[in-house]
Amino acid sequence: MDLVAISLDGASPETNNSIRKGGNFERQVTSLRKLISEKKGRVLNYPYINFVFTAMRRNIHELPDMVRLANDLGIPEVKVVYLTVFDESLLHESLLNSQDMVIKAFKEAEELANELQVNLKLPPIQGSSESGNL
Repeated sequence: MDLVAISLDGASPETNNSIRKGGNFERQVTSLRKLISEKKGRVLNYPYINFVFTAMRRNIHELPDMVRLANDLGIPEVKVVYLTVFDESLLHESLLNSQDMVIKAFKEAEELANELQVNLKLPPIQGSSESGNL
């Protein structure tokens, strides 16, 4: 196994578990600590571990805390993706036309990631692409 991508959608149990029905933040973090400890104990460079964070209105403010959590656990990367709205019940969570909120969270997370040397992969901000439509 080369890559373990951990889907966490909040840096707190309350946020993550409310988004990920059936999710258990504490269990995931405990399991990650064990995996990272085993990896270090065996002096392995693999698997590469990263967080995948689905950004939405309910959790975008926790993105900097996700960077802190990654650093605390020894996870080198946080990858952010936008919520894909598959039905109308999720429309209120969309970050479409919320550039100010996104820019604020991304900027704070980027500054922290640079300071902590965590690789932060961010999607484009709406309206920032050459086509202006992303």
